[in-house]
Order: sequence, then structure tokens, then C-alpha cells
Amino acid sequence: MVAVFPRRLGRLVPGLRLSLPCLPLLLLLVLLSFAWFSPECALAGTGKVCQPVFLFSRHARPHDLVAQGLRQALVRESSGSSAKIFELDMRQWTGNLPGLARLVRLKQPCALFTFGTSAAAFASKELSDIPHVVLISVEPLPFVAGRSRALAISMEEPLDRRIKLITSLVGKGEIGALASAHKAVCLERLGVKVATPGPGRPMPAALDELEALGIHSFLVMPDPGIYRRAQDLSYVILWGLRKRIAVMGLSRSMVEKGALCAIEPDYLEMGRQTFRLWRLLDSGKIPGGRVYAPDSFVTFINGRTAARLGIPLPRDLSGDTEVISP
Repeated sequence: MVAVFPRRLGRLVPGLRLSLPCLPLLLLLVLLSFAWFSPECALAGTGKVCQPVFLFSRHARPHDLVAQGLRQALVRESSGSSAKIFELDMRQWTGNLPGLARLVRLKQPCALFTFGTSAAAFASKELSDIPHVVLISVEPLPFVAGRSRALAISMEEPLDRRIKLITSLVGKGEIGALASAHKAVCLERLGVKVATPGPGRPMPAALDELEALGIHSFLVMPDPGIYRRAQDLSYVILWGLRKRIAVMGLSRSMVEKGALCAIEPDYLEMGRQTFRLWRLLDSGKIPGGRVYAPDSFVTFINGRTAARLGIPLPRDLSGDTEVISP
């Protein structure tokens, strides 16, 4: 006996005749097709409902820009639909980190994207079994080393690229930097003069030592052991202006405050790159446990500082260079 619904369906689709026992199977196939193409499944591609989690140490300009680029990639992958992303700020869970770990697990994320060093450290310790990507973290390798389902993208621009920029602006001359002992070796190999502040050598004394060595420019290194407070970075910028030493900062914000120049990743593109790398890792096309460099960078130059130091701006500035005149 043919059911009424399948008979009508058979009239709509010539040659199609379905018996009543086939109806549940048809409905199941329809539901599976909707689940497969839903935006939540875009990242995993497994047919299961998948919701990535963004875990922020805090919200800051780099974090938010990378997250924006990553969201754009997720939406594009889901054919313009709004991909479901669960976002958490660690500052709201101070004193209840076990509860935060339980909540992340409850979401059963297909991927965990961490923004900032605190979030990366928390994920590597409490959520290491969840596939994750470490972003916007200083020295991220310890958080992913040896883990086949994790990777990191460094926020640090290549040192040789930084040296090339400051040399092209200032010309030949000695370059100095403050650095911890483990970073000093690499810098000295590249010809950079290094001083290390310590208990008996405060930052002003270390900077005076570099000045006595006749440096013409100064690199600010991403070293939380040296620059513990925002005031430390401001002090170095003012010291450079007072001593007429060109300071190369770490970000646009430092250039706005008076540093001569800085290179930083193109954070929006870094977010899109994150998605591409995660897809490759998830499909087994690249290995985990590695740190990848950003694909593209942006250069910032403070025009007023350049004029104050008597440094002419290059005439052939590239398209990824922005001159700031605060």
C-alpha cells in the first residue's frame, strides 16, 4: 500500500514511488543534509555540529583585529551565514578557572583559539586535549611543542627585518637593545650591542651603558622580563628623544607615542591566515607542534620624530608603510 504523501510526491517527481517504510529514511537524509551544510559545521567539515571557542586573555587592539579576520574567514567558509562562535574573556573568570575549563569543555569545541599569553598558558595546561591555536602570544612555542593537534602563530616580526628597517632609516651605526640573557646571544650574533638590567643595574643605568658604547639606534625587544610596565616603554621612548637616539618600537601605539618606527603584523590578515593554517592542520596536511610566522606586516614611521632626529623619510615608501604625524 502506498501512503498518501509518497503518492503526491511521486506525482511531483515522475518515476518516484516510495512506500511508507521509506519515509523515515527520506526524512533522515533530509535532516543530515541540513546538518552537513550548516555554518556551525564549516570549520570541522565532519557533519557534526561544531562551535569554535575564542578565549581572550584580555581585549586589546591586536587581539580584536585578529579575531575579526578569523571571524571573516569563518563566515566566508559558511557561505555568508553567521558562524556561531563562543567567546570568553579570562578576566571575567578570575578566581574560578576550573569553572572556565568546565564551560569550555561543555561547549565541545571543534577548535579553541587563544588570544594572549595567559589564555595560551591556561589552554596548554587545562585544555591540552582540545585542538587549539595559540595567537598573539610572546614566545608561544612552549604552549604547542610536542602537540600534534596544536599550532601557534607568532606576533613577533623577524629580527633581521627589524634591523634592516632601522638601518635603512638611520644609516650605518651601532644598534643597541635591552634584553634578557637568553635573548642577548641572538642579538649579539647580529651585531647588536646588548645590556641587561638587573638587581644592581636598573634600566636607566643599562641605557646609559649603551649610550656610552656610541649607539645610534635602539631596538625595543618583546621581553616581559625587561619591560614589566607600560611606563618602562614610555621611559625608553623619552630617553631616545632626549639623547637623539632612534628608537624602534613594537607597535603602532609606540610610534604614536614618539618611537621612530615599528613593524607589526597585518592583524586582519593574520586572522585569515590562522583559519587557513587550522584547516591544513585539521586535514593532516601540515604537522602540529610548530610556530608559524605571519604572512604580512605593516610598517609605521613617526614623521615628527624623524624630523626631530634629522632623519629624512625615504622617497620610495612601499604601500604597506604608513607615516604617522601625531
